[in-house]
Amino acid sequence: MNKLKVFSCVGALALSGLVGIAWAANGPIAPLRFRHALLGKIAELGLTDAQKQQIHAILRETRPALQPLVKQYVQERRALRKTIHTAPVNEAAIRAQAARVAQIEADLDVKRAYVSDRIRAVLTPQQIEKLKELAGSVDEHVDAVLERINERIAGQ
Repeated sequence: MNKLKVFSCVGALALSGLVGIAWAANGPIAPLRFRHALLGKIAELGLTDAQKQQIHAILRETRPALQPLVKQYVQERRALRKTIHTAPVNEAAIRAQAARVAQIEADLDVKRAYVSDRIRAVLTPQQIEKLKELAGSVDEHVDAVLERINERIAGQ
């Protein structure tokens, strides 16, 4: 179970852009398939037990600072969705709420960058390169999903 937590957390760092897309779509994008593929890719990093323990400690230490921001982000994102779907359209209210969401997201991004930096310090140069490759393959996958969505919309 501990191995799964570490893999999930490292993967979360690599897939943060994917999470943003899922939230923007207001729903999950094939979460089980992504998780399965992600765990397989992260296993390719070849983390040692010591690295796993170090990464877990970093994540455990930073969780209290991130958790309230994530909760606030979700609340503000839901409020934005509600504002978007309110009739009549209130552009000023939408822009104000979107700005609140953007500020929280920026705060989370900065904190995530510091966590990522600490985790990269635990990895070998080869593992960092593999992690970059993983992020690139995730980007390609997201692009393919978005393309399929566009094709479906255009075909209707």
